[in-house]
Amino acid sequence: MKNFYLLLVTTLLFAAVAISNTGCKPETVIKIDTLKGASGTDEMSFKLDGGSKIASSVIGQQTTVGETATTQITGNIGALGTSTEGLTIIIKGDLAIKTYPIDDRTTMGVIYHAPDATESHFSQSGSITVTSISGNRVIGTFNCTVKTLDLSSTKEITDGKFSAEL
Repeated sequence: MKNFYLLLVTTLLFAAVAISNTGCKPETVIKIDTLKGASGTDEMSFKLDGGSKIASSVIGQQTTVGETATTQITGNIGALGTSTEGLTIIIKGDLAIKTYPIDDRTTMGVIYHAPDATESHFSQSGSITVTSISGNRVIGTFNCTVKTLDLSSTKEITDGKFSAEL
């Protein structure tokens, strides 16, 4: 679990540095794929306690440290730059067409970023299934139970699906 949080913090810091160092003028627009379907565009959707959530933007990346690969797919819910709500899927190890079980002792999991950043939820159980890998595109599904760090709140994520280019 400690490695999971270290990986998360490192990834978020890397993303922040990369974005802040783009040198863009205020009027410059950086295009990020929007959701339209799994036919070549990035997408993520799921139900949170029964309510539908659809990501407005999805970013996938794969990194390797030493010999360990990590795949991360993040979907932002709401207008990019105005919402802190989203979901991140993390798969540690070689990416393959299979089901990855989630439990609190692995570094594979799902993080639900609540609109209130102090209420983020981390996966405790469930699964991530990679159903297709074609070129740099990965497609799959996920379901899990997520809890706050202090275990005071639990949410169910069901009917999750994603398609992202890495």
